[in-house]
Amino acid sequence: MGADWLWYLPISVLVWVVLLGPKRIYDGLEKIVTILVIVILVGLIVVAVKIGTMEHVKDLAGGVIIPKIQLADDFPFYKFFGALVFAGAGGFGNLYYAYYLRDKGIGMGKRFPMLEVDIRGKQERADETGYCFSDTPDNQKRFRDWFGFVKYDTWVLFGLTSVVTLFLFMFAALVALYPQEQGFAQGNYIIYELSGILGKAMGAFGTYLFLVIAIAALFSTVLANVDGSIRIWTDLIHKGFPSTKKWSSGSMYVPLMFTLWTIGFTSFCVLEISGVEVLDFFFINAAINGVAMSIYIPVILYINLKYLPKSVRPGIVNIFFVVSGTLLYGSFAIYMIGKLISSLW
Repeated sequence: MGADWLWYLPISVLVWVVLLGPKRIYDGLEKIVTILVIVILVGLIVVAVKIGTMEHVKDLAGGVIIPKIQLADDFPFYKFFGALVFAGAGGFGNLYYAYYLRDKGIGMGKRFPMLEVDIRGKQERADETGYCFSDTPDNQKRFRDWFGFVKYDTWVLFGLTSVVTLFLFMFAALVALYPQEQGFAQGNYIIYELSGILGKAMGAFGTYLFLVIAIAALFSTVLANVDGSIRIWTDLIHKGFPSTKKWSSGSMYVPLMFTLWTIGFTSFCVLEISGVEVLDFFFINAAINGVAMSIYIPVILYINLKYLPKSVRPGIVNIFFVVSGTLLYGSFAIYMIGKLISSLW
């Protein structure tokens, strides 16, 4: 199969083609990710119909109502917690939604130009600080209309798709993996091992179907994270170093992409040489996301309560869920830091 870092190169080229191919970066990203999500959904539905039974449906429903957590010896609690944090759009991925609203021109996103690749430095240098509207009845209505769309978009479209996809993954695991008495490899070949297990239930078709689903899921995650991280770093540089505002976000996109890629590729090679396996990358990412969310969630709540007009500040329900999320991720962060300190001793 060759060294894992060799696979890093062609995947990186594909990411660059998707993000830098269209003039407007988000146009290509949205189309490709939409196709990949459809592939994942259809593939998981095929798996569920082919090998699932009503007994499996009842077992899954029972587990949702009364959860039964069974942890293997080689899958301790901190890994389970890490998997919980990793599920869904966690960590800094939550912040990417603001870039989606901006590039789609939704609400006050209309005041910002869509991000375009700007190698020649001709893109408009817009102030990205944002705007705070006057607390008038007309603006309050506009905000309610905007917030109504956001709630619909996140809960019905994004939320429903995420929940359905997550439960289909759980159902496939229950049907194909749970009955296996023997363990499967948890190292760098876990994807191939899992595809082989599904192949035992569905034949060669099942093997290739799982590989297609896995590639779609992982590649869509890579695309979103690469684009989002570049945008975040652009904002951080513009805010931290005002002199850099002479460069537009579009003109910074490509240099930042290759700078972050160099750092990522070097880190990947070092970790691979150090013996870090595929799943370890996921848990390291989950740990970083958990710590990040425990910090920025309360910061966002504070900013909203302090700077938003009184009529649109978060209510008691929103505050409750934000505080609950802070406690969840804060507990995870403390637990992970405690594990690290104890391991040093």
